[in-house]
Amino acid sequence: MNKKFAIIIFAAGVALMGHAQLSMPDADATAATEQNDGSTQQQAATPAVQAKHNTPSQSYKEERNDIRRGNDLFNKEKYHEALEEYDKALAVNSGSIRAKYNKAVTLLQLQSEDNKGTENDPRIQAQRLFAELIPDAKNYDLGIAEKSFYNLGNVAFNDEQYDQAIEMYKSALRINPDNLQTRENLRLAQLKKEEQEQNQDQQNQDQNQDQQQNQDQQQQQDQQDQQNQDQNQDQQQQQQQQPQQQMTQSAQQILQSMQNKENQTRKKVKEQEAPATGRPNPEKPW
Repeated sequence: MNKKFAIIIFAAGVALMGHAQLSMPDADATAATEQNDGSTQQQAATPAVQAKHNTPSQSYKEERNDIRRGNDLFNKEKYHEALEEYDKALAVNSGSIRAKYNKAVTLLQLQSEDNKGTENDPRIQAQRLFAELIPDAKNYDLGIAEKSFYNLGNVAFNDEQYDQAIEMYKSALRINPDNLQTRENLRLAQLKKEEQEQNQDQQNQDQNQDQQQNQDQQQQQDQQDQQNQDQNQDQQQQQQQQPQQQMTQSAQQILQSMQNKENQTRKKVKEQEAPATGRPNPEKPW
């Protein structure tokens, strides 16, 4: 079930990101202006263009061409080469919202299980770029802000950080409440969070049961140890009493032997004091 959800959300994210490379929306208007008067700067210098793209007027043409070349390479799945073009656009204009967004989306195409969680994890840089461009995008292009929140939600979902994913999807929906894909992903993230909490509760319950079982076993062991200790003490006392009993018996034997000898001596004395005839002397008459 977990894998199924992860595959659904990842596929949805890639589908959106794969079609989310942004060209400069006024490129056709700019080209028409160039054909009419040969001046790109006049078109780019209008307040609408500068505010909409956060792009200095003197660099707009070069930035736009770099992004366009990057998009072409992205569509050909030449992602590393596309990154080089977006970096060129950012070298011209470090505040380019579209160059940052397109670079971040391209980086997500390079994520894999091999680089996940490593220093070279492209998602980390992509997340940084999305977060960096969102404040400007809220001012200049809400569509980019919405997509950035959505992609951040997908990354968090795939990392099983469902609280963060839910917050990102909600932020995207605040900009565009009608985006059904975002609503679906939000619901999936909420369900996964509930499942995660249930699993955590079960783990806590199992852990508490294990702790109680360990305590009971320890208590039984302590009781057994106490019984063994009491038995050892009884044995020691018995061993100490045996010599005393043996000594008492020996003393009694000695006393009995002395008594027997004394009785024999008295008997001999009496025999020696008796008359030799064995009869008493008759008394003389008066």
